[in-house]
Formats: sequence, C-alpha cells, structure tokens
Amino acid sequence: MSSITSGASELICALGEGDIIVGRDSYSRFPSLLNDIPEVAKSSYSPDIDLIVAQHPDIVIASSMLSDKLKTTLESHGIPVIIVSTSTPDQMVKSLSLLGEILNKKSKVNEITSYITKYLTIVSEKTNGLNEVDKPYIFWEWYKPYKTCNSKGVFNWLITKAGGLNIAAAESSKYPQLDADWLVNEDPDIFIKNPGGTALTIEIVENLQNEILSRPKLENIAAIANEKVYFINSDIQNGIRSVVGLLYMAKLIHPDLFSEINPVNVHQKLVEKFFGEDEWANMDEIYFYPAL
Repeated sequence: MSSITSGASELICALGEGDIIVGRDSYSRFPSLLNDIPEVAKSSYSPDIDLIVAQHPDIVIASSMLSDKLKTTLESHGIPVIIVSTSTPDQMVKSLSLLGEILNKKSKVNEITSYITKYLTIVSEKTNGLNEVDKPYIFWEWYKPYKTCNSKGVFNWLITKAGGLNIAAAESSKYPQLDADWLVNEDPDIFIKNPGGTALTIEIVENLQNEILSRPKLENIAAIANEKVYFINSDIQNGIRSVVGLLYMAKLIHPDLFSEINPVNVHQKLVEKFFGEDEWANMDEIYFYPAL
C-alpha cells in the first residue's frame, strides 16, 4: 500500500498496519516510523507516478488533491486508488471506517471512533445552544498574509464547530486572498494563523506573531489591540489528531465553557493510546501558541 496523504497515513498506523505502507508523501511524518518509508509524492497533488508504480503497491490511498488524470494513470497500471478526506474529525471518522474495512480492523476502528466522538459530542453539546451574539468573530489566516477561507473551506468547519463566526464566510472564493483594508473593516475579535506544513518551533511562532502584531493598519483592530493572535499547527488539524485542534479552538473561543478541557492532555493520551508512549516522549513541536 502507498499512502500519499498524511491524514490517511496516521490512520493506517493507528490501526496497527503502518508496516504495510511502502510509499508515502512528504507530509507523512507522524508517527515516526513513517520517516523510514520511501517518499513517492510531495503530496496527493504532486505524486511521482514512476516511483509509485515501481513499488507495485496493491492500492494507493490519496486525498481529493489527486487529479482525475493522475488517478486514471495509476489505475491504468492496475493499481486501485482510494480517495479519502481527513481534514475534519467527522470526515476523518468516515475515512477511518473505510480504511478499517480494507484492512479488516473493525474492532480497532470502533475503539478509535469512540475516543474521537466522545470529544466531538462534548464540543457540540456546549456550542450548539450559543446565540450569535455570543460567538466571537474569527479571522483565519493560512500560509501567507490575508489568505483565508469562506464558508466552503475546511477551516470554516473548525471555526463554526468551536463556536465562532468566520468573518470571511460570505466571500465568493473558497480560499480568497484579501488585504489589510478588508481586515480593518471586518475587525475580528481573534486572529488565528495556520502557517501550513511547516514544523513549528518557538522561534518560528514568535517571529510570526511579531510580524502580525506589527503589520501596518492593523493596530486598532480588536484582535491586535487585545493581542488575541494565535497559531495552530497543521498536524492537529488533520487526521486522527484533528479533534485535538478542535478542542484547542473551542477552549480559545469559549474558555469558560471549556475550562475543564485540557487539549494537551487529550493530545498526549491520544498519541500514547494509539501510537505508544515513546512517540509522545519524542514530540517537540509547537502545536498551539500561546498556550491556553
């Protein structure tokens, strides 16, 4: 099997089948055993077809970024291709079920699903009854300044599920490129940055924070004036750990409602339960900053 989407690679390993992966994408770095597997794609968007075919995998697992043309090319070599989505916890649970059927791991699927849905239920129960006036306005910035998403973007799910309002929800483009004047006019309460696939260190997030806080024209918007600028690691926004990202968001947006939730502890227990204690002990990235 080749897995060229990191969320699926995590799920396959959580199901106890990491050793059947013969090729991976460049973002499949967790758990650590994936680092020893040959890289056959930058991502699902840009696979190396020749490398994949040369490994003779019995199946390729990819995300929707794999084009129809490339999917057809792989299938012309007799390699079945399965498209999965793991960008949100609900999508992840569906993909987990599909992978569990392929790998005959129904019992393990039920165990993981139970763990994830427990926290999804907690978040839903606490946020479903909120009035609109109780939901702060959130600006989500992707990998470059003022790049965000509308109501159809994957990050919108995270914002709204956690009890916030996406200030770019009504934009016509799914992932619009906006500017400082637009942001000043919208005046968000909270600014959240996802730097993309970069492994986050304290130096990186502090430099990013300083850059955002010092941007021209932004000094008077609520998020900047109140220093409500936060950073989330892509690793907890996708795959089995996407529920951790949701808990961080919910606790940030509604600290009183989620005072009893500790996302760090949930993250640790999840990793230790499904990937082993050694895996957690060796993890040293920044996952959410500043700490809640």
